[in-house]
Amino acid sequence: MYSGHSLFAGLVVQAPSAALSVAALVYILEQDQDADSFTAECPEGGSIEGGYQRSDSLGGVSKNDQVTATFHECSLRLGVLGLSLFDDNDDQVITLNGKATVLFTENTDIPIPKVAPGPTKPSLAESLKSFMWAGPPPGMEEFLSAATKVSYEQFQIGEVGDYTTFDGTVRVRGAIVDPNEYQKMEAPLENDEEPYLTFSTSQDDGESLTVSFDEDDKSYAQTFTQFRSMMRIGCECDGLQHTISDLQYAAEGSDPELGENFAYSVQLEEPIVINEFEFGSASGKMLTTVHLGDDYAEDVTTKFASSGDDATVDISSTGGAAWSGSFEDYLGFDFD
Repeated sequence: MYSGHSLFAGLVVQAPSAALSVAALVYILEQDQDADSFTAECPEGGSIEGGYQRSDSLGGVSKNDQVTATFHECSLRLGVLGLSLFDDNDDQVITLNGKATVLFTENTDIPIPKVAPGPTKPSLAESLKSFMWAGPPPGMEEFLSAATKVSYEQFQIGEVGDYTTFDGTVRVRGAIVDPNEYQKMEAPLENDEEPYLTFSTSQDDGESLTVSFDEDDKSYAQTFTQFRSMMRIGCECDGLQHTISDLQYAAEGSDPELGENFAYSVQLEEPIVINEFEFGSASGKMLTTVHLGDDYAEDVTTKFASSGDDATVDISSTGGAAWSGSFEDYLGFDFD
């Protein structure tokens, strides 16, 4: 249970913050200079209302620009950036409630494409390209950067009647890297490589995020601090490939399985690679340190590997417990 918590919680914390940051960026780019509030109907029902506070009159996206949105049963299709984790059905319709605020914490230089005879609004793809991670891979030229602070107030995501609730703060940096657009690489690519997204998630000292949900008449809640992660999302397989190259955080909370007062911390030991979130293939290793009150309890090591078309998990503990099985058994989900 501690091992399953460690991986799944690491994925859940990142997904909404990355998607909301991108949505706020796209919204700002589509606005006129004097736009400071909005209302909108959602594609699959419900609505959004909110405001935009611009920090200067220069246009584009600047440090301290802020987008605030309150969602009212807002339903839309968001099977990207891992948000399909919040949908148990194949339709991938996600419903949002509550309030989220996205504050841009750095100036952002964004090229806006133009088509004769005048300017046109950027596409989502062009906007994503502007949402750059501050440290591109070695050999690649950095040309854009952006960062956000996402604050939640009873923000709910999931299916109607089956929500996960977020309260607190997470910071995000993101990028789209297209290796074939860079001219300053140390060696040319032998084959065309698909562009990929990178998102890093973090928390400053004193910041926290509480994630809670109800299931089968049972309540679950965790509070995350000291969160650090880096995920790459690419199309280098038959579907999306998610590579977690950094994951560390501290968590405490309560639930029926782990008790009323559990605590643990996570440290990635080898990058975790997951294909298509169906867990047909995977690799990596992480360490979960369990605490009982202020006392150390035990270390739980989790190894992910692939065998043929199936992914397997091996767990061992310094307390003597051990478990091996499939990913589906490990997390209790049937991703097929």
